[in-house]
This record gives sequence, structure tokens and C-alpha cells, in this order.
Amino acid sequence: MVISTGRVLAATSVLVAGCGSTSHRPRASARAIASASAINLRAADVPGTVGQGPRPGYREVRFGPFGEWSCAGSIQGIITFASPRFGRGGTTLLQTESVASHVTLMASEAQAAQDYAALGSARARACVKRKLAGVAIRQEREGREPFAIHVAVVSLAPLLRPLPVHGIRQVKDVAIAPLGGRGRSRVYLDECGFVVGRLLVDILAEGSPHPFPAATERRLLSLLYSRAKAHKL
Repeated sequence: MVISTGRVLAATSVLVAGCGSTSHRPRASARAIASASAINLRAADVPGTVGQGPRPGYREVRFGPFGEWSCAGSIQGIITFASPRFGRGGTTLLQTESVASHVTLMASEAQAAQDYAALGSARARACVKRKLAGVAIRQEREGREPFAIHVAVVSLAPLLRPLPVHGIRQVKDVAIAPLGGRGRSRVYLDECGFVVGRLLVDILAEGSPHPFPAATERRLLSLLYSRAKAHKL
């Protein structure tokens, strides 16, 4: 799994990358690459932040928005194009705010619709919570930091209306002291996505000790949605 700096807490992160299968693998055409570049977040969209990774290009991955956990049921080959992660404040391990976007080219419009629907389902939230709890137990047993002490997964639907977006929020108390303090840190990780044709577009927005600002999250989602409509595949 590829984990950026903003996802260190994240052996728990839901978007990810694995190895592509050798069958049912869509190709990254010049048009797809151009569309993803036009849609994804860039520095001017999040002023006052510093961008980190990834290198230009794309990753061939096998799974959808819930990564290799298959909470969305995706098993066909897909391609994900990621923006840098833009962050500010806090520490390298635990930034006050950070956000990244991903444009995923699904094998078909039907698969994109399926994964989008999963992002808003109670079943998927339960799946993610179960997987996160398993990761936290394993990390604690292996003595790896920062492991989660408590995990909750909730729907972001009430915060996102009327945008055509589904989303989930992970809330974690992790075994790492906040900057200049003691005890545990509270971390919020939002994953919000929408579908346009074969494209599944999402953002990962992380905040600690408070959620990523809701107004900024909504602004970025609206921006990405307008770009995706203009560059639909």
C-alpha cells in the first residue's frame, strides 16, 4: 500500500493503492491523463498550504474507494490519478489540516456507480470500521505508532447536502501526543466522493484536533465537481 505523509495514521486510510491485476485493466489514455490533470486539486486551490508527493503520473490499482479492503466490492482493474497532499500546521506526523484528491478511471460507468453508492452505505461504514479496528489491534500488538485507541465511522451526508456527494468520516483517538501537550490526539479523516461517467472523484481531508474546515471541504468538492463535468470521459 502506498501511504503519503498525510496518511501515516493510516494504515487506516481508505483510498489506496495496490498492485494491478493483469486482466480487465483499463489503459491510461492521453485523454484520461489530461482529464485527471485538469480535475485534480492544485496548489492554487488550497492557498497557504505546502504540497507533498506524489510524483507526476498515475497508479494502476485493483480496487475502488475502499482500497484493498473491498468494502465497495470492486475487483476489476482501475487506474487512480492522485494530486499532491496539501497541508499546513501541526507536525509531519500529525498536520492540523491536509487534503488530497484522486480521480479514478473505473472499468465502466456501472462500476463507478456501484462504488459511489457504497461510499454512502451503512454496510460500507461498518466494513471500514471493522477493518480499522483490526489494523489498530495489529499495530498495538506490534508496537507500531501511532495506533488508534478508539475508532468511529460516520456518514457525512448531513454536512454535504445538497451536493451530489457521498462521504464517510473516520474519528480516531490515536496514541500520539498533540503538539505541545500530553495524552492522545483526535484525528478526523473525511473521504468524500462523486461520480461523473466512468470517473470516481474523491478527496481525503484530514484534521487534528478538529475536523478539516467544512466550508473549505464543500468549496473544494464543488470545484472538483464542476471540473469533472467539464472533462467527463
